[in-house]
Amino acid sequence: MARLAREEALASLPVQLANGKRLKLGDLQSSSRVVVVAGTQQQVSDAVAAAEPYREQLQRRGVFVVPVVLGAASSEPPSSGPQGSLAAPVAGDLKWRATALNPGAWKEWFQDQLALAPNANIDRGLYVGLRLDGRVRASGMGQPPWARFAVELAPLEGDDKWTGFFDGFDGKV
Repeated sequence: MARLAREEALASLPVQLANGKRLKLGDLQSSSRVVVVAGTQQQVSDAVAAAEPYREQLQRRGVFVVPVVLGAASSEPPSSGPQGSLAAPVAGDLKWRATALNPGAWKEWFQDQLALAPNANIDRGLYVGLRLDGRVRASGMGQPPWARFAVELAPLEGDDKWTGFFDGFDGKV
């Protein structure tokens, strides 16, 4: 039950799409496999840049990136402006990336998660990857395993898309 409560809290966090539309993260369920990357401005920028070589493959698989700048260390206040050195999402990013709104709420959610994982360290950067049904698929320190996601996740469209009963249940919980 506690895990579901944490996932519901994550789903309630606000994002803004490239077209200006504001949503809760949970509104992307069923259409996107959200990957939240969090850390310092540099860590977040590096993680998003590391995804670029896999962007086409990841987009075919419904991966949607939400960068969240938390500060250089847990004592640094979160950025209240544009997310680090990342350019604001443009029209071509509509199905690729969003801007995290209310950085304080995002930081609080990550701090709550860190309290449950004594070995986790925010100073290395963090990521949380969600399945299509909104449940946590993967999480960890450092950068997301973009290459692994590009290989393991089934495409959402095309001849090789999933069409079975378990669509969206794409990995360990």
